[in-house]
Amino acid sequence: MITKRTVLLVFLIFLVFPFLMGISRRPAVEPVTGISIDNLQTPPTSKFVGFDFSSGKPKDLRPQSYRKVRKVSADSEDKGMSPAYFVIFLAFLPLAVWFGIMKKIRQDEISAIPNAVDFKAYQERRQKVAAEAQADEKEKSKISKAS
Repeated sequence: MITKRTVLLVFLIFLVFPFLMGISRRPAVEPVTGISIDNLQTPPTSKFVGFDFSSGKPKDLRPQSYRKVRKVSADSEDKGMSPAYFVIFLAFLPLAVWFGIMKKIRQDEISAIPNAVDFKAYQERRQKVAAEAQADEKEKSKISKAS
């Protein structure tokens, strides 16, 4: 007998199966055609010249705009925030959060004092109620034995 659950399960399997096939792993390197090295031709040696390491001073390869000497005076220094300030800030941040939380807790405790319950008075009332309940039980048991 085919139930609704079986039909639903088969339907879901056929619905999910194509997605699972699409997720399958592809090869890490796609097959492509490369350059054949069988007929490799080397360029003539007159066309290329190697670097001459014997010269004394190396050639400056920077663009002309970078070669200019920039004059920097003591007054033109960047007066930005030092990394030391950032480290000090990170060091004192947990303390600031701690003191903020503790201040909030102290304020909550002060506001909760009028709502506080006197525990001794509560215990005495509870013991009194328990004693009354035991007395009632004894009285009921005496009445039931008498009748």
